[in-house]
Amino acid sequence: MNFLNPFVLFGLAAAAIPILLHLLNLRKTQTIEFSTLYFLKELKKSTIRTIKIKQWILLLLRTLLILFAVLAFSQPIYNGSLPFLSSLQNNRSIIVVVDNTSSMLHSTNAGTLFSQVKNDLRTLIDDLQENDELCIIPLVSSNTYRFSSSKQQLLQEVSTLAPSIASATVRDVFQKITAVSATAKHSSNLSVFVASDNQAEPFERLLQDSIQFQFPFPSVFYKSFAPSSINDEPNSSVDTIQFKTTMFRSGKPIELEMKVRNTSSKEITTTLYCQFGTSIVGQQQVTIQPNSTTKVPFSVLSSENGLVSVKGFIENDSYEADNAFYASIRLNGKPNVIVIGSQEKTSFVKKALQLPGSVMASINTITAIEIGNQSFSGIQSVFIVDQLNEIQPSFLSQLSEKGIGIFLFADGNEQKIESFVQMIGGSGISEQVGKPSLQFSNTDRRHPLFQGVFKDDTKGIVESPTIYKAYPAQGGIPIIEMQGGAFLSEFRFGQSSILYCAVPANIIQSNFPLLSLFPVLLNRSVSFLSQSEGIGNLKEGGVPITVEISKSYQEHALTVTDPNGMISTVNPYSLPSKTALQLASQWNLGTYKITTKDKEPITSFSINIPQIERNRIDPIAGKMEKVLRQLAPKLSIESIQTSKLYAKTLSNTHTKTELWQFFLTLALLCAFTELIVASQFKEVTES
Repeated sequence: MNFLNPFVLFGLAAAAIPILLHLLNLRKTQTIEFSTLYFLKELKKSTIRTIKIKQWILLLLRTLLILFAVLAFSQPIYNGSLPFLSSLQNNRSIIVVVDNTSSMLHSTNAGTLFSQVKNDLRTLIDDLQENDELCIIPLVSSNTYRFSSSKQQLLQEVSTLAPSIASATVRDVFQKITAVSATAKHSSNLSVFVASDNQAEPFERLLQDSIQFQFPFPSVFYKSFAPSSINDEPNSSVDTIQFKTTMFRSGKPIELEMKVRNTSSKEITTTLYCQFGTSIVGQQQVTIQPNSTTKVPFSVLSSENGLVSVKGFIENDSYEADNAFYASIRLNGKPNVIVIGSQEKTSFVKKALQLPGSVMASINTITAIEIGNQSFSGIQSVFIVDQLNEIQPSFLSQLSEKGIGIFLFADGNEQKIESFVQMIGGSGISEQVGKPSLQFSNTDRRHPLFQGVFKDDTKGIVESPTIYKAYPAQGGIPIIEMQGGAFLSEFRFGQSSILYCAVPANIIQSNFPLLSLFPVLLNRSVSFLSQSEGIGNLKEGGVPITVEISKSYQEHALTVTDPNGMISTVNPYSLPSKTALQLASQWNLGTYKITTKDKEPITSFSINIPQIERNRIDPIAGKMEKVLRQLAPKLSIESIQTSKLYAKTLSNTHTKTELWQFFLTLALLCAFTELIVASQFKEVTES
């Protein structure tokens, strides 16, 4: 038996008052006048016996009156049903927290874990009595939930329950339970159930905060839907897609690697597929050892252009939610390049970009005077070869705002070159004169410009041209180093990458344009500089999404196309440091493409189920209860076996009968009887 107002029980001490008064009255001497000894003997035999009996009855009634009154005000509750007090049985307020994360889609002989939860909910709803109320709260949801006594409405809620691709926000759920419980009609008979698998990680995250939660209810019933045999079910997952290629071009080989995990206790052989857009471009059979991972390489070709969805997936098994992983890349087609400089000085650059096997760029040559007449719309990269005297350094900022990559050659004017280099973040240049010639001192072969060019990716010296005069830069990322600084360096400037070469694109100061390295470097530079947002972002579903974009789109209304082809319009917002899109929570797995209204590709992002939902279910018995007890030490945690139903648990362990009305009735009966006996006792004593 429990008491809602246990402090009132201290009033039971008042039951001793009638007893004390009775004992004090026994010590008083009464004087009784009589005329003969005969009447005294008769009084002893009859009246005194009656007086004593009524005194004891009054003592008992007054003591019971105090006891029953105190018990009534302490509001006792019996955990169970009493047949003779069925009319006092209290109605129930029930909260059920349903785990609707992806891991609940594991299949067993009885169906998915999630379907088993829904079946139990239907049984519970069917067992509800009139005026009972139920509130169903999914573990992952942003909605507000309320109690309902309508079985039809509750069954409709169960039918619409669906798994979520987001991870659990347990803190929010605890807050919802507390808020909902405050609206319960039957707060004295409030039950909370948690229906989940044995994944305790979302709850363990809260333990790191060292926060103890206070709940307005005494206990929680926890039902686990993760039998230990679930790891015997064959299950594998695609955990990641990692791109080895850094510059993507339509029709060119793309190297990537997928990590596949076996989360079961048996060896699995399955087929792994690689899909670009709507076409499967590769497949491999892979064998994975129990509870281990393996990496599977792919080399694929794709003829698609623009923002392309990349999907790695395996054949169906006992848990299908983790069978696919989504990524995205931007595949560029024929790039548009502008070469700025005089006709004679730009000849080597144009020839290098038009050699057989080149990137097949669309090249337009203009002079520095013609810059003002050029819109640069649709241009991916610009080569500034010479005529720096006629070009303002601020021109680089204009190109950068549009996200256009820049290749800048030193043209012999040291002062002008230095102003350009300082503007893009360099710390200056120094003229270097060769005696007899300058040499390369080191080359970063791991830079994307040289990926796949050499047999190994270690640092080493590339064949050096004959250099008579150069203007190496300080600062930036050195790619090829020489005496006095970097012969070739990369600068991140605004929305663009800028490559700076310390010699002109002619044979006056070096023979660099005559080496085989020159056309290779220029063609790869076109791909590198034209590569805008090559690999799309990876995001989680169920949370607001922020995507940074180029400042050149800050005044445009952009479109977002989800994996199902649904299109929405969103406006960017600008901050001093960035321009970005703020998107609402997304709930579909796959790739989302962001473009202008004219279908110009901007960037993309992909949503997958969280990694925590790809991990195997932990079958350790009692782990979840232990975590809950750590979060709320004062809470009573009771585990329900898988074979039991909620309804049975409710009827056997959590049906409550309020007894205050019963004790109040007894107190009133005692008071009424005491009045009658006291009045009769007064008549006897007076006579």
